[in-house]
Amino acid sequence: MLNKIGVLLTKYADSEIEIEGHTDSVPLNGGRYENNDVLSSYRALAVFNYLKENASLDPGMVKHSGRGEYMPIADNTSPEGRAKNRRVEIKIYNALSAHK
Repeated sequence: MLNKIGVLLTKYADSEIEIEGHTDSVPLNGGRYENNDVLSSYRALAVFNYLKENASLDPGMVKHSGRGEYMPIADNTSPEGRAKNRRVEIKIYNALSAHK
């Protein structure tokens, strides 16, 4: 899937691309990452690194950030909702965007 996304993103090579990592609200208990903020950052970084190595994108036009649990798209009280909140979003900003 990321290969297909990389091809699509090359059409927007002159635009700023932002990769956002997200998590659910369940606190981490041990493991590789100390909290959800760190996990979401690494989630976005993993996608950034993959695209940097496998797509023809200028890394200077791509940024990555972790948003933690703070922007849920679903209810965190159900397993299905939590699964939806564990995600990566890719946003494209051009001259017409209100971003910046």
